Amino acid sequence: MSIPKLEKVSAPFPMLFGNIKDSSIKRLYVETEEGGKVIETEAKLVEVSHGHLIWYVFLPPSAAIPYIIKGFNEEGKLITHEQIKDANDSGSLTLGK
Repeated sequence: MSIPKLEKVSAPFPMLFGNIKDSSIKRLYVETEEGGKVIETEAKLVEVSHGHLIWYVFLPPSAAIPYIIKGFNEEGKLITHEQIKDANDSGSLTLGK
């Protein structure tokens, strides 16, 4: 899910966030594109309860949909990815995508 940049609000938006449904995901990056250049931003992973992880990332103010979310395992291997085309998408990541 995302929170867009808001006019007249001094806050670190846009922000994306979601659930991690598989504990083998250890790192997560969000890719955006600006002027033909790919910008990759690392997300923060937070364990909110035993075995329940969420993620969030603050993107550059110029970031716009689509976003590509990539999840990596402990060895740094890409194990899941998802393209977000809708700002109201859940942002949940599972393996095999």
